[in-house]
Amino acid sequence: MDYIKKYIMSNVRLKILSLLLACMLWFATTYLGESRITMAIPVQLANLSRNCVTRSVDTREVLVTLNGPLSLLKNVKSGDVTLVIDVSKAKEGRQILTVRKSDIVVPGGIRVEEVKPDYLVLEVDRTVEKYLPIIVKLDEKLAKEYKVLSWSPQYVLVEGSKQALEEREGVETVPITGELLNGGNAVEAGLNTQDLCAKKVTPETVKVVLKKVGK
Repeated sequence: MDYIKKYIMSNVRLKILSLLLACMLWFATTYLGESRITMAIPVQLANLSRNCVTRSVDTREVLVTLNGPLSLLKNVKSGDVTLVIDVSKAKEGRQILTVRKSDIVVPGGIRVEEVKPDYLVLEVDRTVEKYLPIIVKLDEKLAKEYKVLSWSPQYVLVEGSKQALEEREGVETVPITGELLNGGNAVEAGLNTQDLCAKKVTPETVKVVLKKVGK
């Protein structure tokens, strides 16, 4: 017991100094040390002319490498870092836009070290309006039990890409399933507009009346 007490009390100043140095080293490493992280950030396009629509973008997100104090980096979330590219000067056709570090907004005290890829390929088309007939689609199971009696409206007004709409002859509904009927014969069906490059679709749903086969 005396030996342990003697060991603890000997060189007290040296032990205290060592403890202080260890604490300072831990603090410097945790809160002052520089580090880096890489995260995927979605690409946002802003200020596109009202007369234009985006047909395609080859890059939907970029990898951003951030540098800064570890104490700040460890609290960074994907929503804290944004990339907004101004496309107000974009014209019809295919074009290459540079992604600059200055386009990326980060929290204070953090720097953008690298961004990959540092460009994106954008295809822009002129906006037009076109009436397209609505094509009602039933899923395979429902089509064996029901047939389409009527639907309203029969046409939809689409505002979107000139090239895409010139090639389209109609707009299909999302496949109607038995679950949507909810015990009745009428259903509000949504429209499948994924490949239309549409800015606006009016109306967005269609009322479909079905009839049981054999009745």
